[in-house]
Amino acid sequence: MSASASESTSPPGDGDGNLVLCMVCGAPFQSTQDCLAHALLKHGSKLQKQLRKRLNAITTILNSAQSQSERHELREALEKSKPGGHLRTVLNIFAVDLEKMKTCFEHVRNCIEKEMKGKVRVFPFGSLVTGLALKESDLDLFLEPNGNQPPLCHQYLYNRTSYFLRSSKCFADVVTIRHASVPIIRCKHQLTGLNIDFNMSNPNGIFNSRFVGELMLRNERIRELSLFLKIWAKKLKLICNGGMTSYCLISLIIVNLQVNRIVPSVKQLQSLCPPVILSGVNFAYSLDLTPPITERLTTLDLLKNFFIYYSTVNFDKSLLSPFLGGCVDKETTLGIPGGFPEYDEQQKLVHDATGEPPHAFQLDRVMCVQDPFELNRNVAKSVSIANLFYFRQCLVLAAQACSDQELTSQPEKLYDYLLFGLADKLVADKIVADKRWQIQCQIENRS
Repeated sequence: MSASASESTSPPGDGDGNLVLCMVCGAPFQSTQDCLAHALLKHGSKLQKQLRKRLNAITTILNSAQSQSERHELREALEKSKPGGHLRTVLNIFAVDLEKMKTCFEHVRNCIEKEMKGKVRVFPFGSLVTGLALKESDLDLFLEPNGNQPPLCHQYLYNRTSYFLRSSKCFADVVTIRHASVPIIRCKHQLTGLNIDFNMSNPNGIFNSRFVGELMLRNERIRELSLFLKIWAKKLKLICNGGMTSYCLISLIIVNLQVNRIVPSVKQLQSLCPPVILSGVNFAYSLDLTPPITERLTTLDLLKNFFIYYSTVNFDKSLLSPFLGGCVDKETTLGIPGGFPEYDEQQKLVHDATGEPPHAFQLDRVMCVQDPFELNRNVAKSVSIANLFYFRQCLVLAAQACSDQELTSQPEKLYDYLLFGLADKLVADKIVADKRWQIQCQIENRS
């Protein structure tokens, strides 16, 4: 590793009381290195190979010219930050200009609606609506047939949109993904360079995004927390194939805020307003019950709470439910009839509305995070056991960093460590763990 890539803030040590739990069996360890060595030795070569692959990718990224340039830019900006302005500096560097995204949306909406002669309406969802867009974020759009016009079937609308995008000079790199669970069309907007995903069969993202967006507007510290954690997860490749999605991360943030009594459960938020039913799912909510956040609680406090909380959650036995507002035992809640009456009722309503039996919540996944509204949807279903183990290690190191007085007194070093130095330490820990694993294997082979 080159000097500029390997140079990092001194990481916090594994102090007393900061036990690291094995993500596979839950065994406690005093250090990340011991935990990794145990996992590699006791849980098979497959996990070892997957972790090595992940950390090799992290090493490659750390060594890349882009990563080194970003880290240099971040350090320079942090050194120039005024007291109390370091987090804002980080967000300004990595977050996208929302006005640019809005301009792109307006242009695309006008093009599509004009081409379709008023037969469709275009709605944004995702990071533009939530306000959590990063510089690499896509623009997510939903095409809805206009109720005032003769209806267009989804297949016709999909083909018509694909043809228009391919023939227009405003768009490039058009790719149709027809066989996904939600078919999309992906392309690039020539004027702004933004990537766009068109969806015309599932409008649920519109409602989810509005809920998250309004929640972000309740208090700037909630938005800062969510935006920083999204940057953190992207830099550490926690958001990736086989890992979590951005929406899964946001759902985890909401649950953590609920556990800390900053945000009520969605069940409570629905108690004060009439239902808004779409295909059997109630997307209604009212944030009037959301209490103000005490002024003494900083965004850094919220970050620390998030890291500490999830570094101790037993994901193997837990259901993280924004609807219920916390962490519950997944087997007693969803594994037995009658454990979750609202879930059972929604399944019946979805069946009645669609005429087809809905899928059950996927309890057999290594991580169970429930959608705030679609109670049968596990938004963490794609997370593999290796990526969950990796997530745990990232959480433990981040929690230790946010509890280290030396680092927290120097925020320019803290944020550099969380976004770049933490990955350095993970790679170093993995090398040590690999050596211990190899030595132990040699000993066992001799015996």
